[in-house]
Amino acid sequence: MNRAAKDIRTESPSEPKGAESCSATPATVTPEVPQSLAESPPGQFLRQLLEGVSSLVPLRDGAGGAQVCPKALSAVDRISPQADAWQVHRSQQGSRCECMVLVAPENPTLTRWEHGQTRVLERIALGVPLSEVLSVLVEEVERLIPHSHAAVLLLDETGKQFRRGAAPSLPDPLGKLFDGLKVAPGNGCCAAAATSGERVVVPDLDSHSCWTQLRPLAQQFGFCASWSEPVYSSTGKFLGTLTVLLRQSGVVEQLNRHWLATAAHLAGIAIERDRSAKELIRAKEEAEASSRAKAQFLANMSHEIRTPMTAILGFADLLREQAAGTAQAELADTIYRNASYLLKIINDILDLSKIEAGKMQLDVQQVCPFQLLEDVKEMMAPSAREKGLELKLQFHTPLPPAIRTDPYRLRQILINLVGNAIKFTTRGSVRMAVQLLKTPSRPMLAVDVIDTGVGIPADKLQAIFQPFVQADSSTTRRFGGTGLGLSISLHLAHLLGGTITVESTPGQGSRFRLEVPLGPVDLDRLVWSPQARSAKQNSPAHSDAHAPSQIPRLQGHVLLVEDGPDNRRLVAHILTKYGMQVTTATHGQEALELFDRYWQRDQTPPFDLVLLDMQMPVMDGYTTAAELRRRGWAGPVVALTAFAMAQDRQKCLQAGCDEYLTKPIDKEKLLATLTRFLQPATSQS
Repeated sequence: MNRAAKDIRTESPSEPKGAESCSATPATVTPEVPQSLAESPPGQFLRQLLEGVSSLVPLRDGAGGAQVCPKALSAVDRISPQADAWQVHRSQQGSRCECMVLVAPENPTLTRWEHGQTRVLERIALGVPLSEVLSVLVEEVERLIPHSHAAVLLLDETGKQFRRGAAPSLPDPLGKLFDGLKVAPGNGCCAAAATSGERVVVPDLDSHSCWTQLRPLAQQFGFCASWSEPVYSSTGKFLGTLTVLLRQSGVVEQLNRHWLATAAHLAGIAIERDRSAKELIRAKEEAEASSRAKAQFLANMSHEIRTPMTAILGFADLLREQAAGTAQAELADTIYRNASYLLKIINDILDLSKIEAGKMQLDVQQVCPFQLLEDVKEMMAPSAREKGLELKLQFHTPLPPAIRTDPYRLRQILINLVGNAIKFTTRGSVRMAVQLLKTPSRPMLAVDVIDTGVGIPADKLQAIFQPFVQADSSTTRRFGGTGLGLSISLHLAHLLGGTITVESTPGQGSRFRLEVPLGPVDLDRLVWSPQARSAKQNSPAHSDAHAPSQIPRLQGHVLLVEDGPDNRRLVAHILTKYGMQVTTATHGQEALELFDRYWQRDQTPPFDLVLLDMQMPVMDGYTTAAELRRRGWAGPVVALTAFAMAQDRQKCLQAGCDEYLTKPIDKEKLLATLTRFLQPATSQS
């Protein structure tokens, strides 16, 4: 705020009628404006003034101005030099000092520039291409300054030359010259501005050294003067220049410097926003590429490990059957148990990958909570007995007879929590304490897994939920494991809409609480566990799902296409043992040749089902399945693959398969699947 404005005093126009009148002498005052204030936005003062007084006194028309009071003036700290004059009426009445300021009519050039800034800012906000934003900016500068041609020149990544950002009105030879122009002495005011980092004004091209190299070409097109305003980022990085070429010498000094400085600032905003957007896109693409590479690596790793695991688990299971009751049975059990543990690690890694990629899908269905919890107890009881621990299941409140959730994932969480409790407990017990929580938002099932184990230090309670992290990470730690179970369990709990919390005291034990929503349930129909178990056990669904499996013998001719000799021998042994006739092929091309041979001879191939490995040399299973369908084969095709990601099933079905099985081969699941397509044998053994 300058001194001249502060000293202005006039009478109040709102004085009531009948008050003592006072003389008023009109005066025209042109305020003395400091240079720093004079460079403020021309329209800002007018806007601030009128907005500031709108709530204090009513506006009054007259002489193109508005009435204000000293309180409003005291809030204004910038004076616009574009106001032609201030008409001031001074008056004094008692101890009150008031003023009236009449502002000169609005400047048309100023209004046009404000509209131009709005056009540029709108395009920046809408994210239009940078070239369009800069072209609009250049057009507005050229409208503002007579006889001018403007260009925005961007400094390239090397910092040694320019490239054309926008120069729509420049003669084509000059535009091409600026595109790739080196930052060197004599290459125009733009190069000089890039070197000095400051504004460069050239009133006459004939008398300035910065145009020695380009002067002839510039003058050929009638340019006599120039101006280059540096363009900076918000962090002070030099981005380029806003360069104006004029066809009239000597006029540059009279231009309003603030307008071009504002234009250069807008150019900096547009360039920086464009680069930030491109950086985000690049970072997103790199992250997606990294995610794809990780997913591909995990899929390949899964395939390469699962393929031999099929043979290890399959033949270990055969040994267990054949060695039952002998000294060799314990050796076969050891092989099978360790192979199963290795398979669990592989599954955990794949689950974590699916969760991180956002591809984990839930299969929500109605399930009996009592039966699910009893199943978990029965599954974990042998591990507890091996360590001499008591495993208890306690229900503290009645529960709904059925809830809606993903039973597989809920069971997986509970098995992880109970397994951890057993692993880290050497004596005492592990308890599952179950209750219904009637929270205000929705009812929750709460399961506390309580152990009397080693406990967890307070500073490790959050870290244990991180992948590959354990409370004891020393090389001499007493307990094994990968550190994936709790991380996966927490993610799965969140997917189910719940959470996991933990409390622990070192040396005394830990309490892990799982809370998951029950879904839509009738809280007026709650039952205790015995009644629920009895009802569940009497239902047909339960007897089908949980009865001991009785694998039937099947009849039919199966074409087994598998390149691995061990797996081929294992699967053929299982199929033959359960009554089926088996023909084998080592790759897809060989399988097609078998079909062709039978089609040429008998018109109809004798196979009732094709069991098809998907990853094979010569011709893979996807191509084989598609070709069989193309040739008219309508029989069932069951895919066997060591790829176990969610999208792999869909890929197999799209290729023409009817069903999908993952390796290692689960004998019961394999035979249950084949039961859907083959007839039972006439006699069973």
